[in-house]
Amino acid sequence: MRKLISGNPRILAILSEVDASPQLVSILAKVQAGGGVIEVIVIGSNKSKILSELESLGVRPINLRSRGKYGSLPLFLLLFFYIFRAKPSTVFTSGQFATIIGIFCAKVLRVKKRIFIRHYSNFHIKYKKRLGNLLDRAVNFLATDIVAVSLLVKKVLIEDENARSEKIRVIYNGIDLKRFQRIAVSNEIPREEIETRVKVFRIGVISRMTELKGIEYIAKAFVRLHGEFPQTRLHIVGAHSDSYDSVLNILNSIESDAFVIEESNNSIPDFLWGLDAFVHVPNGPEDESFGLVYIEALAAAVPSIFTVSGILNELPNAGSYATIVPYRDPEAIYRGLSDQIKGVSIPKIEVPRPWLEQFSLSFMASKYSELILG
Repeated sequence: MRKLISGNPRILAILSEVDASPQLVSILAKVQAGGGVIEVIVIGSNKSKILSELESLGVRPINLRSRGKYGSLPLFLLLFFYIFRAKPSTVFTSGQFATIIGIFCAKVLRVKKRIFIRHYSNFHIKYKKRLGNLLDRAVNFLATDIVAVSLLVKKVLIEDENARSEKIRVIYNGIDLKRFQRIAVSNEIPREEIETRVKVFRIGVISRMTELKGIEYIAKAFVRLHGEFPQTRLHIVGAHSDSYDSVLNILNSIESDAFVIEESNNSIPDFLWGLDAFVHVPNGPEDESFGLVYIEALAAAVPSIFTVSGILNELPNAGSYATIVPYRDPEAIYRGLSDQIKGVSIPKIEVPRPWLEQFSLSFMASKYSELILG
């Protein structure tokens, strides 16, 4: 680990549960441009894309392999050693594992600023995970600053976990708006693609395949829809999780060429622009802490069907911009898609640009830089 330069703010970023992250890279680039001297520790696979993304900034990250709960103590000791040697003025963490270990170590070593990003909302409370909830409360207490990614997360921190409100800063997640909006206004569509779109109605989903996200209800709606409109196709992008098998069982009742399930996609803007409809229907108002796909779909101006969760709680008159359906309601999802295919759905307007601008990568990175550099 290279020795940090004295005189400039010394920041040690500890990251986990991450593969690629334009957001984290943008934050660290902005901090670096502001004069911060950065060291980064990434806990996870040595094949994570974020390692090369960080190297493009001139940062040589340290990669520590996570070895599960039985490897936590050695990892704690290793992080303790790195923090002790680096003597940072700030420890900044993202990811649950990095936060638990990093904030504890930083507190023991009396690091002046201990900042973490709270990415999830009420997961541990909803599923009665007592250890998880206890650890949430502990890191809330030990941190000097907590970043909530939405007002919903701030509410959970204060009302459910008794975090001190003065510690909490709301900073929204960000995307490269220009990539999505440039595609949204593009008129250069090949004729053969236009002809294909007339024949096929493409429905897209971007979500980790877990029960919270309501993908089973999308699958049920699609099976019925495809029986009535055989030209429909469903394309799901998302990491496999607890609802994968049930979703697959539902979809296996129709022909296999009517749907595609893949764990990742190299270009989300291109994926969205190729759709006729986009669906994102979490099961409850707090089941998304933020919901970046809401912003991506709205920025790309894709006709969308949503339930209200996460950041969509903060969009006034959400029904003006997307079709809003009740939670856990495959019938409503079916009707929304059917109306779009028939051309009888109520036309939606584009989200005002000033509202979208608060979710740009540059705006987000500036807010983080102000907090980290103080």
